[in-house]
Amino acid sequence: MFLNPIIPPLDFKPKLVTRLIGGRGESNTHVAEGLATAMQCFEDFQQKREPGATPQKHCILISNSPPYSAPTVESLNYSGQNAEQLANIIQEVLNFFAYP
Repeated sequence: MFLNPIIPPLDFKPKLVTRLIGGRGESNTHVAEGLATAMQCFEDFQQKREPGATPQKHCILISNSPPYSAPTVESLNYSGQNAEQLANIIQEVLNFFAYP
């Protein structure tokens, strides 16, 4: 699920709730790949901003399944990192919230 990265906070919850469908029975999730993709998006957006701009950055992870222990393979910048390592990296650069 992808929500527009520039969305008013009051619009966020209703849009999120309408898009949550359920876990569909998966026993694990690709959290590491999702976090790596999120980090890459934040880096891409930063390059498009005016120099010196310091916007607030937030990432909310919602999952009903534990992450696979496998490291990322799809991300060039974060290849080989697992979910825990990426969570530590992401917490250093933005507001990160994980909800099991």
